[in-house]
Amino acid sequence: MSLASERALGFFLSDPIAQARQTEKLMLNALRATEALGQLKGAAMKAGQMLSVHEGLLPREVNEVLRTLQSDAPVVPFTRMEAVLRNELPDFDQHFDTLDPSAIAAASIGQVYKARLKDGRDVAVKVQYPDIDQVVRSDLKNLKKLFGSLVAMVTDIEFDEMWKELKTHLLEELDYHQEADNIRRMSELHHDLPEVLVPAVIEELSTQRVLTMEYVPGIKPADACSEQYSQALKDRWGRVLMEFVVRGLTEHRFLHADPNFGNYAFLEDGRLIVYDHGCIKRVPQPIASGYRKVCLLYTSDAADEDW
Repeated sequence: MSLASERALGFFLSDPIAQARQTEKLMLNALRATEALGQLKGAAMKAGQMLSVHEGLLPREVNEVLRTLQSDAPVVPFTRMEAVLRNELPDFDQHFDTLDPSAIAAASIGQVYKARLKDGRDVAVKVQYPDIDQVVRSDLKNLKKLFGSLVAMVTDIEFDEMWKELKTHLLEELDYHQEADNIRRMSELHHDLPEVLVPAVIEELSTQRVLTMEYVPGIKPADACSEQYSQALKDRWGRVLMEFVVRGLTEHRFLHADPNFGNYAFLEDGRLIVYDHGCIKRVPQPIASGYRKVCLLYTSDAADEDW
């Protein structure tokens, strides 16, 4: 039975058994979609990631399944990725002392490798999948129909504006020159904020399809939430992360907008590491001012309650 017909059945059956059947069918459809999107990579996978973080847009069970797209991207063999690397940086052997062929991260449009430069510095090298730009552009038309239908099944939210925003950022992420500019800008904005660490770009080893950065490892979000770290440290991480987001939205108007929580890591001294700056939202002044007023109102109300 399809998701649409199962949803229609829900109008006539409201008992617990019918609800359980509907939930099971929702999860089955989400699992199928997630498997397909994960294998497709590119625009398909990124769109699934973006939809997964819109709380309330899709049923909770569907969101839980789609969230696996944030960490379970299948790995492309290094032999294929090396061809892209050599095409973009023909003399890369002269700069790298070692490069581990096992990817340390796999995402929607590329994979990340750990390497060491001849001067001893450890770096992270992000390489785009072969022909991913063509894949993304060919995906877009079909994806609009697919996700438009999915959203229409479960909500009355207008999808066209959401899709316009998603499409714009998907295409922006294909240009690592743009991401390098974003990293430099993000570093400038946070140069006097030691709590936020943005790995620097290695300029001479970065192109439109290869981005080389400082290698700065940290504690993954799933581990940071575990019992091995104190609540006080978790609270500190949460405060820094919240301040980073709010500052980007209301003050800098330069918002790190990628929905993948794997783009963050933490250090035991309380600092936040921010990776992957391909998806940045430049916030219009009126919107930033509106959010600033809301934040001030909230903090004022909170202070009154504490008093």
